[in-house]
Amino acid sequence: MVEAIDRLGRDYNEIIHTINHLKQEKIGLLVTSMPLLSEPLGDPLLDRFVKDLILQLLAMIAEKERTESKRRQAQGIKIAKEKGVYQGRPTLYGPDARDPQKQAVYYQIV
Repeated sequence: MVEAIDRLGRDYNEIIHTINHLKQEKIGLLVTSMPLLSEPLGDPLLDRFVKDLILQLLAMIAEKERTESKRRQAQGIKIAKEKGVYQGRPTLYGPDARDPQKQAVYYQIV
């Protein structure tokens, strides 16, 4: 059971691979945001065809959304850097590290 199809993988191929693996192992898949996928249509062949088609479409849409989200994030970071607002993640190990133990580790190595 998953909330949305995009929880099965990071991209289209990974989602489809996961779905195919579940089928091979004869494990049912319930997508709570798509109750249509758990209801039989009557004809088993048509049922399998329609569900596979819907799953592939949802997997493609999930990958497109992820790509678009990453693009928007990169765009936002670029704008923030231009404004001098974005600093990035603080250094974990280095002379400026917040944690004194991690500073000590840095100086032991360097």
